[in-house]
Amino acid sequence: MVLERESEAEEHRLVASTLKKSDEKKKAWRLVGDVLVEGTVADVLVEVDKNHASLKGVVENARQQLKRKGEELAAYEKKFNITIKDREPPAAAKKDGEKSGASSGVLVK
Repeated sequence: MVLERESEAEEHRLVASTLKKSDEKKKAWRLVGDVLVEGTVADVLVEVDKNHASLKGVVENARQQLKRKGEELAAYEKKFNITIKDREPPAAAKKDGEKSGASSGVLVK
């Protein structure tokens, strides 16, 4: 969920930066649900900025909740001496310079 909302916030930022370069009196459209709404660039820019700020707040809130739940889980595991099979304990975490087996998902030619 966090990554999806971050992606949406980035899209809103890009749209806002593009709209700021346009004449404020030009026609512009934005999608609200399944309805395309017409307005001026100035009107649409205000709404896009509001949505961007709202999405940033949602992302920050979700990150805080995720961090808090991770801390709660770690405390619970420590309190009841729970170990999960096939997971490295935090003390055995890899050093910064070591490569992990996971791929970054980026293709470069």
